[in-house]
This record gives sequence, C-alpha cells and structure tokens, in this order.
Amino acid sequence: MKIIRYQDSQRHVGHGWQRPDGTYAKISGDILGDYSATNDPADIAKLLAPIAPAAILCIGLNYRQHAAETNAKIPERPILFFKGTNAVQRI
Repeated sequence: MKIIRYQDSQRHVGHGWQRPDGTYAKISGDILGDYSATNDPADIAKLLAPIAPAAILCIGLNYRQHAAETNAKIPERPILFFKGTNAVQRI
C-alpha cells in the first residue's frame, strides 16, 4: 500500500493511500498505530514530507571518504548534531 501525507484545501494535514486506479483515499486513525484505510476520497491540495519528525539526529564524518573530502581528521568518536525539523524536504 502506498501511503502519502498531504494538506487538504482547508489546510488540514492527513494521510492517504493509493487505490489501484491511482486516486487517493483517506486513512483514519494513528498511522503509526491503529489505523484504517477508508474509501473516502482525499482532498489533496499539497503533498507533504512523508513524516513530521520531532527532531533530526545526524552523525557527521561517519565514513572515511567523507572525512577525506573535507580534509578533516577521522574522529575518535561519532560527531552527533541535531537539525531543525524545517530541514525536511517539502515538495
């Protein structure tokens, strides 16, 4: 099942699923828990990123070639940093 996250014409955010004919219908419930695929058509005004993360944890210089590309020494421990949720690609 292909699942999407979208904003409707009234700016509400929801999830939908792709029907065999290529159209989308709404999903009700918690997409990460108990949900059900309905047959109600989805009013898609804008497709959104598939998830809305609470935080994004990143690991820097996590492979040798990356360190070499930046002329950085290979760290003894992983370099951890956060990115804001606004870093998620939106279409």
